[in-house]
Amino acid sequence: MSSGAALDGSPLSGRYASAKAAPRYIGRYAADESKRAGLDIRFVTLLPQLTPAGGVGSVGVAAYAARQGVDRDTFVEGLQPILTSDQVAKAVLELASDPGSALEYLVSGADPRQHPARPRCLRARATAGTRRTASRS
Repeated sequence: MSSGAALDGSPLSGRYASAKAAPRYIGRYAADESKRAGLDIRFVTLLPQLTPAGGVGSVGVAAYAARQGVDRDTFVEGLQPILTSDQVAKAVLELASDPGSALEYLVSGADPRQHPARPRCLRARATAGTRRTASRS
């Protein structure tokens, strides 16, 4: 499990974003080694969006709201719909049982379907459905 912060960084916590980038790279390396060795072991990394529905996310939401000079509720309005732990759990189960899954997926409350994770500049805001293409390295 990584974080959306691994895609775009985190101006308030570069250490967090850097640490969350590690599972992305480890998953890519492990998938490559599994393929080279013919092990048929899949690796999938999920990158959930920021959510106030947890300890780390709640602290992050408060810090980003303060940075933008708005109250917490106003900041949370911009995150709607909120990603829930149930949506993340569902994504984990669906992808674990899908042998055709890509290496990594961004998971958001706006669209609980998973989409291959790409840097923000390449990510479309609206999508027609789940794409099964591997992400760009």
